[in-house]
Amino acid sequence: MGLRDRRTRAVRWEQLEDELVYYPEQLDREVVSLDPIRTIIRAYRDSYRQLFPERTKVPKTLIFAKDDSHADTIVEIAREEFMPEILREGCSANDYVRKITCRTTGARPEDLITAFRNRLTPRIVVTVDIIATGTDIKPLEVLIFMRPEGLNAEESEITILADG
Repeated sequence: MGLRDRRTRAVRWEQLEDELVYYPEQLDREVVSLDPIRTIIRAYRDSYRQLFPERTKVPKTLIFAKDDSHADTIVEIAREEFMPEILREGCSANDYVRKITCRTTGARPEDLITAFRNRLTPRIVVTVDIIATGTDIKPLEVLIFMRPEGLNAEESEITILADG
């Protein structure tokens, strides 16, 4: 079984003597299972064309993660699953799928939010809480919440305005 350090994300492999028992609240915090994340991302990838038949590009998508480590995992999987679209559009995976959190490195979160709002890429952004109340992203078309059930404060304050 792979054991990942939460801080460094380094994985070390160990043979467990007993079956690992964990509770739902431990999932994606103390225990990471990639299959549910991959299933959700793959289902979205396979269905966005039916949801948006007139679109030739992946809709501007915002995914809310549980925490920063969970966001990193979602970004990795989304880059893998959307690689055909990334290659077709001729951009880098890093530009196409971005994490915007308080721990984002290489650019200020405000600059990344502006790019998400005004540029073609990124198409998919994963956040924990930095894009929340009061952030207006008009081209945003899809919200995916990969958090436990129940509304967080920012989720209860989301207002969706649509044409027609």
